[in-house]
Amino acid sequence: MLEKRVNGFVGRLAFETLESRLLLSAGIDLAPGGPAVVQADSAIVILQAAVEQANEAPVIEHVAPASWPVGQDLSLEVRAIDTTNRLSAIHLYYRVQGAQTWLSQDVWFFGGGPTDTTEVFVLPGSEVVSPAIEYYIEAVDDQGLSGFWPGSGAENPYVLAIVSETIEAQVDIGIQTLNLASKGKWITVLIEFPADSGVSVEDVSLESLSLNGVPAVTNTKYGFVKHPRLVDRDGDGLVELMVKFDRKAVLATLTLGEDVELELAGLAGGVSFQGTDTVQVITPKHKAAGGQNQAPKKSQQIRYTTKMLRKLHQAAMHQA
Repeated sequence: MLEKRVNGFVGRLAFETLESRLLLSAGIDLAPGGPAVVQADSAIVILQAAVEQANEAPVIEHVAPASWPVGQDLSLEVRAIDTTNRLSAIHLYYRVQGAQTWLSQDVWFFGGGPTDTTEVFVLPGSEVVSPAIEYYIEAVDDQGLSGFWPGSGAENPYVLAIVSETIEAQVDIGIQTLNLASKGKWITVLIEFPADSGVSVEDVSLESLSLNGVPAVTNTKYGFVKHPRLVDRDGDGLVELMVKFDRKAVLATLTLGEDVELELAGLAGGVSFQGTDTVQVITPKHKAAGGQNQAPKKSQQIRYTTKMLRKLHQAAMHQA
């Protein structure tokens, strides 16, 4: 330990052992291998072949997925930074939620590790099982000091929801009837996920969305794309995302009918989802169900020629 006396105060400071050669600091003369006395105003610092150096724990940067499909390889990118020393190891600890034992994947650095590095840990799909994976990350410097993500480490690990490969979303086309002759520009769709799905509508990738194979509108010149609307129209406490599709393109995929199905598909946080809704599809000649009669059919008229009438008359006389 290094003893320090300043204005009568005596304390203990941690120090590092110097090698045979000591650097000269401005105004401080350090003799190799022995003690040195430095006078600075009223302070006398006794250096016993050591220098004081503060050490800080490594910092970990990691963006965690909100959920992950069951059975698919899970890639976790981790960046570790050490501003005072060098890294000696990075550890990923994980387990299926409810398990007692932690598994680990490790990256070791020998002979002077990096001060800033990005590593990718991959959990095989066989270990990615429901209901969730708990994990935390530890970075260790060459002095044995650790930093954690999340900050509390094993006491409060991150819980990653593991979901079925395709989530069933609630889809609301918004209107009950589509007219094939309509001149409207958009078809509006509301998307909602079940509360236990592990994903949020805020994670939906607009570029991944399709309705009957027609891609969603993604041009940011439209306000509804640049600032997506989140609503709760049905008042169930679950937020719905409003998206739009080119009306003409969607209508081209439909046929006349009362219960025509439209299928929405996409990705949310890397997880596939799909959902369906049905509408009535009409033309101007067909009224919607519950409305007035459909376009009247023409009355059938039978025209009889003289020859036909003569045959009918002969047949009637024969029967008599």
